[in-house]
Amino acid sequence: MPLKIALLGFCAFFLNVAQAQPVCGTISECNELISQANVRIAQINAIPELQFTEIATNADGSVKFMNQVDAIKYCRDQGGHLPTARELAWRSMLRQASGIAEIANGQPDLTYRRIRANNANGSQDDFYFSDDGYERSPNDIGNHLFWSSSNFSTHLGELGYLISEKRGSFNEYPLASAFSVICVLN
Repeated sequence: MPLKIALLGFCAFFLNVAQAQPVCGTISECNELISQANVRIAQINAIPELQFTEIATNADGSVKFMNQVDAIKYCRDQGGHLPTARELAWRSMLRQASGIAEIANGQPDLTYRRIRANNANGSQDDFYFSDDGYERSPNDIGNHLFWSSSNFSTHLGELGYLISEKRGSFNEYPLASAFSVICVLN
C-alpha cells in the first residue's frame, strides 16, 4: 500500500510539472535565470543569523512609538540592540521580500542608493541599497516605519534612517520623531 501512495504522489507531481509553463525558452534564457538565482542565493547566504524581537507594544497591545534615543534604550533593556540600517535591510530579505538587494562596494547602477551612516555602537555602515522592484514580504507586519541605529549629519542636524516594510525603502527623519521599534537580540 505505501508503494501505491508513493507512485500516486510521483504521478501527480509529474503531471503538474509536465503541464507547467516553462520559465525560460532558450538555453541562454535559462542560463541567465540560473545566474540571477545564484546571485540571490549568495546574497541570502551572506546574511548573518539574527534574531529579531516582535514589534514593541504597549500594555494594551497597541504599537509603541518612540524616538530613536528611547528606542536604543528600549532595545538595550530587552537584551539586544536597535538594528542598523543594514540589519533592517537583511530582515526584509530574510522575511522573503523580493526586489531588495545590497552591494558592499563596486559600481552600482542608478537604482542603488548609498546608505552611509554612523551606528549607535560607533561603527560606520557604508553600503549600497536598492528597493527597485520591491515586493512586500508575505510575512510583513503592516505599514510601519522602523527605527535603525544608523544616523548621519546634514545641515539640518542629525537624522536617523528608518525602513518601511510596505515600500522597502529607507527614509530619513529627525531623531526626536516617534516610530515603531523592533530589536536584534544579542
